[in-house]
Amino acid sequence: MREKEPSLLTSDNRPGILELINSFPTPVFLIDVEDAGFRFFALNQSMEDMLPIPGEQLLGKRVEDLELPVTSEVIEARNEALERCVQTKANTEYMVQARSSGADRWARTSLLPIFDSDDRVVRIMGTSLEVTEQKLTEETLRQSDAQYRRIAEDQTGLIVRWRPDGTRTFVNEAMCRHLGRTLEQLLGESFLDRFTVDEQRALRDRISQMSPEKPTSLATHRSVSPDGTVMWEEWLDRGLFDERGNLVEIQSIGNDVTERKLNEQRKEQLRTLRRKAQMVRAIALLGVRTAHDFTDIVRAIAGYTSLIMDGMPEGAHVSLTLFEPETNQLAMYKLEDRDESETPGPTMLSAEGHPAAVAFVQRKPLLVDPLDPGRFPDESRPAYLEGLRSLYCLPLGMEARILGTMNIASSRSEVFGENERTLFDQAARQVTLVVENALAFREIAELKNKLAEEKLYLEDEIRTEQNFDQAFEAIIGGSPALKDILQQMEMVALTDSTVLILGETGTGKELVARAIHNLSDRQKGTFVKLNCAAIPSGLIESELFGHERGAFTGAIARKIGRFELADKGSLFLDEVGDIPPELQPKLLRVLQEREFERLGSVRTIRANVRLIAATNRNLIEMVSGGEFRPDLYYRLNVFPIRIPPLRDRAEDIPLLVRHFTKKFAQRMNRPIETIPADTMDRLMRYRWPGNIRELENFVERGVILSRGSRLQLPIGELEGPAGPRAGGSMESVERNHILRVLGESNWVVGGAKGAARRLGMKRTTLQSRMRKLGIDRSV
Repeated sequence: MREKEPSLLTSDNRPGILELINSFPTPVFLIDVEDAGFRFFALNQSMEDMLPIPGEQLLGKRVEDLELPVTSEVIEARNEALERCVQTKANTEYMVQARSSGADRWARTSLLPIFDSDDRVVRIMGTSLEVTEQKLTEETLRQSDAQYRRIAEDQTGLIVRWRPDGTRTFVNEAMCRHLGRTLEQLLGESFLDRFTVDEQRALRDRISQMSPEKPTSLATHRSVSPDGTVMWEEWLDRGLFDERGNLVEIQSIGNDVTERKLNEQRKEQLRTLRRKAQMVRAIALLGVRTAHDFTDIVRAIAGYTSLIMDGMPEGAHVSLTLFEPETNQLAMYKLEDRDESETPGPTMLSAEGHPAAVAFVQRKPLLVDPLDPGRFPDESRPAYLEGLRSLYCLPLGMEARILGTMNIASSRSEVFGENERTLFDQAARQVTLVVENALAFREIAELKNKLAEEKLYLEDEIRTEQNFDQAFEAIIGGSPALKDILQQMEMVALTDSTVLILGETGTGKELVARAIHNLSDRQKGTFVKLNCAAIPSGLIESELFGHERGAFTGAIARKIGRFELADKGSLFLDEVGDIPPELQPKLLRVLQEREFERLGSVRTIRANVRLIAATNRNLIEMVSGGEFRPDLYYRLNVFPIRIPPLRDRAEDIPLLVRHFTKKFAQRMNRPIETIPADTMDRLMRYRWPGNIRELENFVERGVILSRGSRLQLPIGELEGPAGPRAGGSMESVERNHILRVLGESNWVVGGAKGAARRLGMKRTTLQSRMRKLGIDRSV
């Protein structure tokens, strides 16, 4: 097998080749071998003098397209010889007969194949000799040393002839000048001693592969002069064989390419410096530009890994591990310059045994070479480690705080030299700054989102309860039943126990929950509320626990749930009986363990929340009917508070009416000062199926209708079937009242003019009461 060598077809080699062919006294030409045929590349002056046409007309032209004054037999012989030279990879000859200046000239053309590193014939060197003179250039060089020396001394290139054992038999003056030694000093010495051991081995291997059919080879060698100067030389070696095919001598023609090599090394060093500067600048700008979104940071760092991997062999991988304190694990992100529409997801690693974990714990770089992926625990062995042979792990962070590691793996061994490790160390420092900024921005963003959500809740509370400044200011009344409730609130507020508030719609369950929060040690925290009946069942889980971006269709951004928002505060779940059965186990887990996960996330979040629940439904009946989990009911029913309906504490109605009248009169700038006694009496005798909310809306309507200083209420609305003189059971009275209001509103339930607004109820509550009382439009 021939050793792979540099190709002859590089522009850097052309000056050396032209000097070579010009050193021959006989006509010489070079032909490039192409897929489409053969094309003239170069010829010496002797060849141009021999041609019947100007030589410049040949250069760059296809051989098959040339029109020369030769016979068709000569053309056929030439084409056949070229094809045979390529196919057999051996020397080939053919005869040429041409007419010049009225006379025939005969020449024998010899074709010599030249090979590239893959042992393909890529170029053919031809020599043409006139048969009449019987002087072949090849024979002249072998038999006449004097003539060869006269030719060689005229050349500026390096010419050496030496035996297979390395002994020099000829050097020209240029070679003497190149080495700074005399002819006597060089002759008889070994040509190989100038090269390193590896270079000598490579040269001997190339020479051993020479044959009469493949006598040439081209290579660049590194040599060291006696004074220690490193030189680079490009040599074209040609073997000379005897009649039996034995190699007897090697003719080497070379060029000093030291300056070219040094320039290439300088360019490589400059390229490395530029790559390093580009990488540092790019990652630094990355931290400034996108540090607000950690997932974008991971994806963007992956895009810049091509900068630091530019000098690495194919099959290298970069990964980033970040320490997750909640799970005490390392989250590994495989960084690749891939489609940025996909966020690279992490693989959770067991810290034990993985090199990244060792580097993280020891807080110093770790090089593993050779790498054996089989020794890792199964759960910490990513699939892409299979086939890799070396791994370099660098900790991210300072000694006081290590965030994780950056890991570079390769499918080859011995690729992490000192230069590569230095470059990766610098890259790791830049990535550390970016990751620190990203994590800081993520924490700030989460706090900012939480504050923004809290602000929305607070603004909503201020709009709905502007006068609620003290714990009991919005709880109006002095009846014994209400005083008993206040005492229960004071007792339970100082604890963190779960409270279950029971009562009909409109009795003020939310005010009681808010008062408990304001009386507790959590009053500086957020009071977050959620009406479970007002949200579609499919969205309740997202509202309670939040979700990550992409967790489901339409989840275009991360959302913080109510539990997370109420951390160190209180969460009020109104209409808790409407929570779907499939969500009840997760709610039970939060109440018991105080931890949960957002939808679409594996990260466990702990929340210190005091839960206050409320319902107007009979939870015991729901438990019996299998609609509500018994363990969740017992967990909620730690401290129940039952709020009586307004009809059971009629003595509180005057206080409530005066409170609502003052509130709405001030808001509407109405000068209402008195409330007629008969009006108050009728209000106290009405049963108020919508409880306090219905009373509040009724008083608001009266303030709107009043034109003087007296409150003018539409008392006639209370004298229908739902009035105190209607008789019958409570359910029949309530049913008739709802039917009347539905008729007046043309059976419109919701909206500003709907029956629910007139009754002081929520739309969902009215619909529930209608189903319970058997009310539909056919009635």
